[in-house]
Amino acid sequence: MSDSKYVIEGLCVHLRRWEDRGWVDVPNSELWRATIAILRQHGAPIFFKWVKGHNGDIGNEGADILAGEGAMLDIGQALPVDTDIEHEFDVVGARLSRLTQSQAYKLVLTRTEVKERQSARITIQRVMASIKEVNGVEPIEDRIWTAIRHKDISKPIRGFLWKALQNTFKIGSFWEHLGPQYATRGECPYCKVTETMEHILVDCLIEGRNTLWQMTQNLWERKGKEWIEPTYGVALGATLIQIRNSKSDVDRGATRLYRILMTETVHLIWKIRCQRRMQRDDTDPTTWHTNEEV
Repeated sequence: MSDSKYVIEGLCVHLRRWEDRGWVDVPNSELWRATIAILRQHGAPIFFKWVKGHNGDIGNEGADILAGEGAMLDIGQALPVDTDIEHEFDVVGARLSRLTQSQAYKLVLTRTEVKERQSARITIQRVMASIKEVNGVEPIEDRIWTAIRHKDISKPIRGFLWKALQNTFKIGSFWEHLGPQYATRGECPYCKVTETMEHILVDCLIEGRNTLWQMTQNLWERKGKEWIEPTYGVALGATLIQIRNSKSDVDRGATRLYRILMTETVHLIWKIRCQRRMQRDDTDPTTWHTNEEV
């Protein structure tokens, strides 16, 4: 018994079609599959009935109350959802005759395991820890990837953040692995250390990086806000940082400003670095960007 037509129709009307296409493009597919597997373990027929919501049905009203209480829980209080399925009750694969070319392609992607880069895993963990330190709550990893596609962030910056999080830029140790003849390309010409993305954004002493961060800090503090030290995790995770007002409520305007300032700054630091290394004589400090140029 439920007042949700979405649930009733999903179980009684759409189920066969969803299974035929391998659950491609079905929202909440993991929850649907786990629920259906549990129902299939019941040997006797199961009947479903739709009831009008808030119509005095004791069971339905009680379910609404419990659902409301669950929705109000903080992430840390919510119990994890068990989506494990016993193999004999799980329908896997898809019916080829029911798939479009687009759905078949998506299904192939979901079945292909991509080996995660260890360096990317470390970067993501650092970002999650930094966001938790600022916001008080650690985000799930999916939120990081969703946040970099925010409408306030331009496509070039989205691409930069994605590659930085995945650690796919050809910098630092990438050149060291190619042999000693390329080692100098992976080294910062001024600091004489491996030029990692963290070094470029946070640690490098070449003029430009610190100037940009100082300008960003000054602009932010003119708004009467406390500056958050731009660690590597904060720099790459700024899209999820929440700025709060004196009442501890999220200040949406300030949060948006911070998101834009931070993402534009880290991208500009990267662009200046690339221009210096590729278009100027990187070995000659007189060709580097001055503070006035920045």
